[in-house]
Amino acid sequence: INTPGAPGIVQRYQDKQFAFDRVYGDECTTNDVFQGSIRDLVPGLLEGYSTTVFAYGATGSGKTYTMMGNDSSQAGINILTMSHLYGLIEASSNLSVSVSVSYLEVYNETIRDLLVPDSPALVLREDPVKGASVSRLTWRQVHSSEQVLKALEEGQQRRTQAGTLFNEASSRSHAVLQVQIAVRDKL
Repeated sequence: INTPGAPGIVQRYQDKQFAFDRVYGDECTTNDVFQGSIRDLVPGLLEGYSTTVFAYGATGSGKTYTMMGNDSSQAGINILTMSHLYGLIEASSNLSVSVSVSYLEVYNETIRDLLVPDSPALVLREDPVKGASVSRLTWRQVHSSEQVLKALEEGQQRRTQAGTLFNEASSRSHAVLQVQIAVRDKL
């Protein structure tokens, strides 16, 4: 997965250096990225750890494709992660697990709920217990990776899109899928 001879530290600016755990080449699949960078983080979710997967890049570089996949041949990081999570849940006979998701977009400094048709602008607030949270954001309980995919597809239809020089149907917003997991020992 790591390109032979690829440097681990890239000097992009004269006074700054960036370190990377892994570098993936053009020939790598989304599954390669999942297996090499994300898969081992998923069991920690059932132990109460938080994890963030962040896709960054220029317009047309494949961020949405990497996270969402396509309709037929390749699942995205979101679904690969949720499939793995549900596999772990099914194998954990001593745990009672509840999973909920929210899906929002940030566009022109406005937050909208992608799980609600014609969502009004939502407000980011600081909660003394939860920290930063979005008021009135929908949390949908999901029982399978298929239900997560359905929520993502529903939300994708509501994302703000416009053409660019690089991509006719570019996502013009930042999308955030949040997953909350409640775990209890079975009695």
